[in-house]
Amino acid sequence: MRQSRSVLVPQALALSLLVVGAMRVGAQAQADAPAQVAIAAQPLGQALNTLAQQTGLQLLYAPAVVAGKQAPAVTGSMAPRQALAQLLAGSGLVVVSQGRALVIKPAEAAAP
Repeated sequence: MRQSRSVLVPQALALSLLVVGAMRVGAQAQADAPAQVAIAAQPLGQALNTLAQQTGLQLLYAPAVVAGKQAPAVTGSMAPRQALAQLLAGSGLVVVSQGRALVIKPAEAAAP
């Protein structure tokens, strides 16, 4: 009995790692899959919140980073990251991946 249990533990571990890996691939595919985006020109913070609601992206940023910045209108069917790039164009901000979240930082803060 002990022998069969020790065989099941590695199999269960392998299965759980496979599931976690599939979840990560699924989350990445969701971020790359086209979504319908309809965001009006507005303050950048509001536009980022709207993008997160419409696409499911997890966006993190300090309110001070986006304060006083305007986002252009972004509409159409596109990958969520493409929509994010359009919202941030010319803002001096960049996106850094941290786990499942996308962190928005000033370009100079993101440099090594």
